[in-house]
Amino acid sequence: SWATITPYSNATDPAWTPGAVSGGSVDNSASKAQFNINATDDVYGAFLKSDNTKGGALGKLYGVGDFAAARSVQSGDTLNVTITASVSAS
Repeated sequence: SWATITPYSNATDPAWTPGAVSGGSVDNSASKAQFNINATDDVYGAFLKSDNTKGGALGKLYGVGDFAAARSVQSGDTLNVTITASVSAS
């Protein structure tokens, strides 16, 4: 199951800032979502939502993904997250 964790000092969730769309795909690699960690925890994945409320559960959920392995974080770490969004015709 998914749960939002908040061991980071950001006042709000970082905004997703997409780059240029190419071949039906876009990512935020030029402007990664940066989380300034202020406690010890394990992070298992990431999600993209429309609401930037820290720990919030409102807004639209655009997608989720598990990391290949859990990421242990400690106070003073910076976790940078890159998300790629793709669209295909069916």
